[in-house]
Amino acid sequence: MKGLQFARAFVSRGHEVQVLTGFPNYPGGRLYPGYRMRAYQSEVMDGIVVHRVPLFPSHDRSALRRMATYMSFAVTASLLGPLKTFRPEVIYVYHSPATLGLPAGVLKLFKGARVVSDILDLWPDTVLSSGMWNPRLLRAPLEWLCTAAYGTADAIVVPAPGLKRLLVERGFHPDRISVIYNWAHETRGSGSVDRDALREQLGWSGQFVVLFAGTMGIMQGLDTLIDASALLQPSVPHVRIALIGGGVEAARLARRAQAEALTNVSFYDRVSAEEIGRYIAAADAMVVHLKRDPLFEVMIPAKTQGCMAAGRPLVMAVAGDAAAVVARAQCGVTAEPSDPSSVASAIERLARKSSVELEQMGRNARAFYQREMSIEAGVPRFEALFRGVRATQYAPVEP
Repeated sequence: MKGLQFARAFVSRGHEVQVLTGFPNYPGGRLYPGYRMRAYQSEVMDGIVVHRVPLFPSHDRSALRRMATYMSFAVTASLLGPLKTFRPEVIYVYHSPATLGLPAGVLKLFKGARVVSDILDLWPDTVLSSGMWNPRLLRAPLEWLCTAAYGTADAIVVPAPGLKRLLVERGFHPDRISVIYNWAHETRGSGSVDRDALREQLGWSGQFVVLFAGTMGIMQGLDTLIDASALLQPSVPHVRIALIGGGVEAARLARRAQAEALTNVSFYDRVSAEEIGRYIAAADAMVVHLKRDPLFEVMIPAKTQGCMAAGRPLVMAVAGDAAAVVARAQCGVTAEPSDPSSVASAIERLARKSSVELEQMGRNARAFYQREMSIEAGVPRFEALFRGVRATQYAPVEP
């Protein structure tokens, strides 16, 4: 997670920062209170000039509406960005949709600045894995779009080593690609919490609670957690799986758990990042799960950093780079994704560990996060990369 927190860090280090973005609407696809769609809006947030351009807001399961969101922002940012922004030395592009390559290329042309693209989700793989798009029709044009978008960049940043390997296999020079881990919302899990009182309030007293916190969408594949709960209910009755957040699958999963009379599963509505820290503090462990897909083996889900920053043991049900981080940090157990038996077994192994072992895992998680993944570790790496790109003399950054 970067966003405003990232911009603030650069301002605090003496840099001038401006942001070109849309009107805030994620994750519900509805504008935040206090905003209305207009042709252009600027505001100053903590000394940072934010330029907002219109877009079609949608984050539902419609592929057409989702593409309308991506394309509308790409077009308006390309048209208004050169007119409204002052000339930068480096353009930092926080990628998920590859359509951001269009405004990045236009701004590079008109402003004469260097471009650094931070690729969070690799297209077209992420798009085609969502199940919302027809891979036979879209793979070729999306691959062309991605090659053009990533080719616009003078340097590329990825959040996991596997993504670099994949881009190199696709023809990008390794010297152009740096690996810098993402970091978490730094206030998550902070503050004093009366853990026992909160657990009693939530009905968690005397239970071993494994918490999933975040978006419940298609790619999370959370039916696996429901199936794992069914396996755990008769054999380890003191284990509870709690899920908190929103997403297109949340309501269906809750109905399914109720229909199957699973008393060891609880659902909680989405809350703010600060408020969710109370739930994390009250839980015994966190679980991270993505459905089985080769793409996810070269990704580290963003919630991993939040769990580690909070100092909680992890059940990592994502293969590849994410599992490697947990093993390297010695902060939890791993399980095979989309395998209810493997997930249930991992949760049971963790639940049977002593409080001393669990506390050590939590300390390991927090220490690894601070050393390798925190904003304090990441910003200097980005700063060095930006300076090098501006001077056209830089070496790729590695974790």
